[in-house]
Amino acid sequence: MTGEISLRGHVMPVGGVKEKILAAHRVGATKIILPAENERDLEELSAEIRDSLTFHPVARLNEAIELALYPIEVPREVLEEAKEVALSDADKELIARSENEPEPDVEEVPSAKKRRKSARH
Repeated sequence: MTGEISLRGHVMPVGGVKEKILAAHRVGATKIILPAENERDLEELSAEIRDSLTFHPVARLNEAIELALYPIEVPREVLEEAKEVALSDADKELIARSENEPEPDVEEVPSAKKRRKSARH
């Protein structure tokens, strides 16, 4: 993903797209998000490189964010296993204790005006 955005969320064109794509290809990237206005720069790439990559031209920031942060689907069993491995015995004990404890009472915080008055006296 490469680009610049305006304050209003427009994705602006950038330079050096060919070099950035070639570098991404070298390190194994398969999906490229680039400014829509730079789509014409793809003609500079060989057909072999173009065909091995998936390009996502975007005009607005929200399009780029959706593509870049699209949730990865992971099977539930894998998530549960990862939780078990990642937690130490102390973590598991702390979680078990906190699940059985009641929520603490939250005292009302005095307003700033009352605090200033009491500080003066």
